[in-house]
Amino acid sequence: MTVLATYKQLKEKGWNIADEHLREGLKNVKKLTGLFGRWDIVNTNPMLVLDVAHNAQGIKQLIRQIALTPHKKLHIILGMVNDKDHDEVLRLLPKDVIYYFTKAEIPRALPEEELANKASKHNLKGKSFMNVNAALYSASLKASKDDLIIVCGSIFLIGEISLKNIKSIWEKDHSSVSAFEFIDVLDFFD
Repeated sequence: MTVLATYKQLKEKGWNIADEHLREGLKNVKKLTGLFGRWDIVNTNPMLVLDVAHNAQGIKQLIRQIALTPHKKLHIILGMVNDKDHDEVLRLLPKDVIYYFTKAEIPRALPEEELANKASKHNLKGKSFMNVNAALYSASLKASKDDLIIVCGSIFLIGEISLKNIKSIWEKDHSSVSAFEFIDVLDFFD
């Protein structure tokens, strides 16, 4: 049931809910609920988007949104769980992309090397990373400010991204990391 259908039923049952409260709630749903993961832009220059797309329907929508988003190169950080139809999703993904294959730290996760092997059968090429934060760090080093980085494939993967470190990744000059910054970089992989 959608939010609006629920709202309508509650109003019919006599609940006193102002239209303005519904509008405010919908405008601030992420802040109020902590729910993230549908085309969440968490960085610009390069644009970093988190999306929990993990099945054919979600991936198709994600690809439509990517097509509407100006960018030079596309980087996709991808991790999936074992019990999904991997081939159905992988065949939909674009080929001319830099891929970073990874996994969430859960028992159901598809190992990153296995995902990379399955992806190669669909002509998707990239490298494997032990966790999503390592993949994200690598993408941050390779991406230019006009590129687009997408993290997708699993809600668990999105949940493991260290949001507190995302801003600091792009503030650093990766070519000259001091000893203190290196400690911060190591913290990023925890």
